Amino acid sequence: FSNSKSIYSGRIGIKYKNYYLSISHGHKAGGFNQNPYINESNRLYNPEYNSNLDLGFKTNFGNLIFNFNFMEKGNKLNDI
Repeated sequence: FSNSKSIYSGRIGIKYKNYYLSISHGHKAGGFNQNPYINESNRLYNPEYNSNLDLGFKTNFGNLIFNFNFMEKGNKLNDI
C-alpha cells in the first residue's frame, strides 16, 4: 500500500480591535479498515477535507462577556 500524494493544511487569521476572522483548511487521512467482517472491496477509504471560515466579535460589559460568532464549514468526502 503506497501513496505519495501530498496534502497541505493551514490556518490564517486576523484580529482588529474586537473583531476577528480565521480561514483554515485541513484533512483527515485515508487508510484501510481492519474489521474482518467487512468485504475486501470496502476496506480502503480516501481522505476527507475540511475548509472553515470563522468570523466574530467579542466584547464585555463589566462582568458580562458578549461573543458573537459565525462559522461556515465545508466538507469534501471522497468515496471509493
